[in-house]
Amino acid sequence: MESTNLSASVLNPKIMNVIDYSTRCISCALDFVYTGTIDDTCTGDLDLMIELLKISDFWQMDRLHKETQRLIASKKLINIDTCREIEEIAQTYHESFLFQQCQEYREHNKRLM
Repeated sequence: MESTNLSASVLNPKIMNVIDYSTRCISCALDFVYTGTIDDTCTGDLDLMIELLKISDFWQMDRLHKETQRLIASKKLINIDTCREIEEIAQTYHESFLFQQCQEYREHNKRLM
């Protein structure tokens, strides 16, 4: 039986389904692969950051997943308007850090919620 080489290369490219993600999201994720950082132009857009959480989960990119969660919290994207949505995403993707950040936001802002 002949062994099959599943590794991607120039001579053996692999096609990945990315139809569910925006070009901007894929660009930010690939930039992270090469630089190890998420560009500042990506971090202020909550929808893009949530998309990065989803694609990092799908592609099993743990470092990107953790960094995205950290930036959502540190860039103060959790607020009265976004807390519930972020909390739901955190529960869906089992993101305990992000869920905890939402809980802390709720606790510190009880009177506003």
